[in-house]
Amino acid sequence: MEIGGNVDLNVKDCNQGPVRIYRNSGCESIESAEYEESSYVPKRDWKEISTEEYRASLELKGENILYFFSLEKNEFEFYTQAKFHDKIKDQLMANQDPEIGKLVDQLKRFTLRKFDLNEEEVQELGVKCAQKGQQTLTRNKNSNKYIGLHFDSWETREVAQRKNSKWRVCYNIGTSYRSIYLVNSTAEKIHGELLERVDEEITGVSNFMFHYFKHYASNPIYRFDVPPKTAYLVPTDNLIHDGSTKYSESVDLNVSFRIPMSTEKIKGISAWQISNSNR
Repeated sequence: MEIGGNVDLNVKDCNQGPVRIYRNSGCESIESAEYEESSYVPKRDWKEISTEEYRASLELKGENILYFFSLEKNEFEFYTQAKFHDKIKDQLMANQDPEIGKLVDQLKRFTLRKFDLNEEEVQELGVKCAQKGQQTLTRNKNSNKYIGLHFDSWETREVAQRKNSKWRVCYNIGTSYRSIYLVNSTAEKIHGELLERVDEEITGVSNFMFHYFKHYASNPIYRFDVPPKTAYLVPTDNLIHDGSTKYSESVDLNVSFRIPMSTEKIKGISAWQISNSNR
């Protein structure tokens, strides 16, 4: 099964079911004490679509923005032996659990091998834990309020340079599907379209997001439900996104890293093959 721009999203070798794809009619502002002011979240009028429909809807021709892959069987022997899922209930427990620590180390080594990286190139984001039923997951670290759909800004790059930012690889180590929401346009592409509509200079992420939601709130959001033992690789500094457990059936556990992705590496990923022997 090929991984990359022509990805077959039925990740059959994970034995947990396929990656499910949904599309809606856009995003809407949310007024809630749990959210920052001017936050936007996806509308809930989701419609499941096929892989072919998703491919046809891509605005980016020749530019890959999303990859999925499953962990090989031998990489997950430790995972099946660990019993931490039954006891992990919150973020504090996840960070203090020794089995989780071993898991993060295993996944980091796997990431280094999978992407042919040096250890200093990998930024470890650690393990995250979230209760099921949450519409979005990312919070403002100062206020602890949700921020809704957003760009990551780990490297605080200007819009035109965000394509050079590191990508996030996120492993679903829970026992249920977890979701990621994406807008299928990069920051640079959206910025170019906004300049044709807005008679003012667009500077800073907050100003950028304000104009995006003002002019493109009716553009569809895509939701990908990712099964356990499956990872996604996404340029989160360059795409509007957020995670969700709204459609999960149990506590969400995931481990993330940020890694450099050159054009050569992206082309290499497109040639990945997952054989049946990895089941």
